[in-house]
Parts: sequence; structure tokens; C-alpha cells
Amino acid sequence: MKKFGFIALVTMLYTTLTFGQNMVQTIRGTILDTDSKSPIIGAQVIIFGSDPLVGTVTDVDGKFRLENVALGKITLELSYLGYEGQTIPSIEVTTGKEVVLDLSMQESVLQMNEVVVSARENKGEALNEMSLISTRSISLDESKQYAGGFNDPSKIVSSFAGVSSSQDGNNDIIVRGNSPKYMQWRLEGVEITTPNHFADQNAVSGGITALNNNLLSTSDFHTGAFSAEYGDVLSGVYDVNLRAGNNEKFESSFGLGILGTDLMLEGPFKKGYGGSYLANYRYSTVTLIDKIGLLDFGGVPKFQDGAFKVLLPTKKAGIFSLFGLGGSSSVFFEDIQPQISNTPGDHGMLENVQEDYDKSAFLLNSGLNHTIAITDNSYIKSSISLETNGSTDKVFESNTVPIMDGEGEIQRDSVISTKLNFKSDLKKTIYRAAFTYNNKINAKNKIQVGIKYALFDYDYEQSQLQGDSATRSTLVDFKENIGTFRSFVSWKHRINDDITIVSGVTT
Repeated sequence: MKKFGFIALVTMLYTTLTFGQNMVQTIRGTILDTDSKSPIIGAQVIIFGSDPLVGTVTDVDGKFRLENVALGKITLELSYLGYEGQTIPSIEVTTGKEVVLDLSMQESVLQMNEVVVSARENKGEALNEMSLISTRSISLDESKQYAGGFNDPSKIVSSFAGVSSSQDGNNDIIVRGNSPKYMQWRLEGVEITTPNHFADQNAVSGGITALNNNLLSTSDFHTGAFSAEYGDVLSGVYDVNLRAGNNEKFESSFGLGILGTDLMLEGPFKKGYGGSYLANYRYSTVTLIDKIGLLDFGGVPKFQDGAFKVLLPTKKAGIFSLFGLGGSSSVFFEDIQPQISNTPGDHGMLENVQEDYDKSAFLLNSGLNHTIAITDNSYIKSSISLETNGSTDKVFESNTVPIMDGEGEIQRDSVISTKLNFKSDLKKTIYRAAFTYNNKINAKNKIQVGIKYALFDYDYEQSQLQGDSATRSTLVDFKENIGTFRSFVSWKHRINDDITIVSGVTT
């Protein structure tokens, strides 16, 4: 019976169940000016190669809508007088879920009596307009199609020039030979802890990401030539964005895969309001299989994670965006052997001592972004956030005696006493606040001014037993905090449509 159940479960791996199946779908979205973030009214949006031609124009809020679009992959062409045309390729239209796009167009710096609009593919062009080189955007479709990615957004970047991964199977990101510990992760523009499960005090990251591809939008990956905004970066920057939930109708999906089983919910708060919510919860599939008894695993790696984004636009107070990402993971090894792990402590691998190793870790990142327009060409973005992560290691020692059979052969070891020898608790919490002013002076010039504050709070404690006694010795007891303050100014000057200069200073 267990075998039959396991086979049935395996056949469902990679299967995703969605609700509301139709053979056509709706594509809608918003088009904004790249620099000022103001809506573009009257921009033309057409489906390339459609016959008869399928298209529409944006309304006063920069929004567009295409209904009854056939399933499959399509290409959108954007055009507007005085702006550079764009081609958005490989948009996947599927059943059960509307396609919601956040797009932008760059104003042309050329002034001509006659304007000829031609489409320009922007595949890989960074979302951050202050980053021009050594930076590219990564779409959701790209990360899903990357072979061997296991829905891990960090895997695809290893195919970029100057980027490599570790050989031990972890998802470390090594940029131009720099240590992966200097890699800066961001979520919705806010710095976060490395979003991986099974963090270790002796390692940079774990082997399983806490980020779920189903929630992600197009993100930026920077490998060098950083703008002044990233004045504290030594290696690279991965700025991950969560997509907004559907603000017109409720949608849900259930997924069962090798890594995790997840449930996703999204929808509007009320009809006619532009706000939306998006939430996802994922639990380790291997742990589920082990718990229901289909297979008996040893040292099962357990993990769970969740993420959310709540978008709250207002008429006069700007747009508020609340987001979060959290997760926990643990693994317990019984009678651990040297080939599995080197345990801390002073009795490692003694003949009459059995060691059990309990490792756990957690991460939590949450924040609030606020964007408000000052004029048609300027806006202010501010944010507050909380970042915390930690890991706990425990080594239990059991004194054992061998149990012999009648012929003097060892049958098994019998545990006579167990005690906690080594214990380590590492925790880091960071409180952040940031304020950025953006002003599009004209088609050629844009300035960006920002300030950032961060308060780091560290709580480290390690202890172990002294020899064979019951006395516990403190190895590390560190509780301190430190604050940092940074400011920056960036200026982007476009000489023409092909030549742009970005300069800046950070303190």
C-alpha cells in the first residue's frame, strides 16, 4: 500500500493545479515613464504578428487591457510619439491566471520634424535606470526555463559572464572571484538577509532558496560598475521584486513539486479599488512524504517558507506596499559520522560516544515601501524594514556500551546516558530606513538623491561542557549594536538615444 501511494505521489510531482480554466486569457498592465514614473497616456500596445491586428492604447492612468487573447507565447510592441519603441518578447499566456505587466518606456532625446517609431527589444535591460553596464534584468520566464534551476532564481545567474557557483551544490553566487558572503540581496529595493534555508555559522548560504518563483517579477542582477546607490557593495547585487497580486479577481493555485508543496492566493480587496494582495506558503515535500510514512528517510531536511505582498494605492497619499519573506529549516542527524559532518565539541568520534547533531535556522524580512509623486516629473520613495536571521547548533553526546550475543559478537550499542555538550546560538537583526528623491529634469537629465540608515544588533552565544564534568563553559557571549548612515547623489545625462553617462558620489 505504501509503495502504491508513493508511486501515485511521484506521478504528481511538478503538477500544478489551477482554477478557472479557459482557452483564452486577459493581458493587462500599466506603462510608466522610465525616469519620472508618471503614466503614459495613449501609448499603443499591439500583439506582434496578430491577424487581424489585436491592440489597444493606454488610458489616463497608463493602463491597458487586451481580452480574449489565445493561449501560448506572444510578443507585445509598445510605441508612443516622442518615446523609444519597445518589444516585449516571450510573454507566456496560460489558463487560470491573468497576465499583469508593469512596463516602462524611455523618452527619446532626439527632436525631429518627422518621427519614425521602430520597435526595440529590451530583453535584459535593467529596471534600475541608473545602472547601465554589468547589469541585466531577469524575467520570470527566464528563471523557469533555465535547466537545472529547480525554480531557484540564484541558479540562472551562474550562466552570466564573470559569475560562477560553488562545486558543493550550494547556491552561492561568486562574482568575479569575490567571496559569496559579500553578495548583497534585496527585496523590493530593500536589503535583506541571504534568502536561503539551512544557513550555517561556518558557511555563506544553504542549498535551498526561500524564494518562490511563482511570486517573482522581473529582477535586476548587478555584477559591477555600481551606481552611487550601491556604495557599500563589494561583490554583486541581486535586487528581487515580487509581482503585484491580481487587483480585479481572486485567483488561487496549488503546486506539488520535488522541493516543496505550496499554496498561493491573490486577489483584490474590493471591486473598483486598485489594491491587491499576494500570499504564498510552501512546505517541504520530502518532509510530507516522511511524515505520512510513504518512505522512511534518515536525517530529513525540514523547511517551510512564506512570502506576501500587499499593494495599497491611494488618491492623494501615494502608493503603499507592504511585503515580507520568512522561513525556517532544520535537520537532525543521529549517530553522525565523520563523512557527514565535523561536529564542534571536544569528544568528537570517541569510540564509546555517540553524537547526535541538531541544526536549525530561520530568516525573516519585512518592510514597507511608500512612493508619492511631487510633480509630474518627480517623486519620493521611502522605506522602513526589519531583517533578522539566525542559526542554532546543538551536539548531544550519548555514552554507549556494546551489547554482545552469546558468541561475543557486537549486536548493537546501548545508550546509557545523553547530555547536551556543544550549543551555539547566532542571531542578527537589522533595522533600516531609506529616503530617495527622484527628479526627471528633462528628457536628457535625471537626478537621484538618497539617504539610508541601518541599526545592526548582534546576539551571539556559544558554550560547551568542560571535559567530562557537568560544568558548562562559555565560549562566546557577544551582544552589541552599531548604526550606519549613508547618503548618495546620482546624475544621469543622455547625450543621445545611444550614449548615456551616469555619475555620482556616495558617503
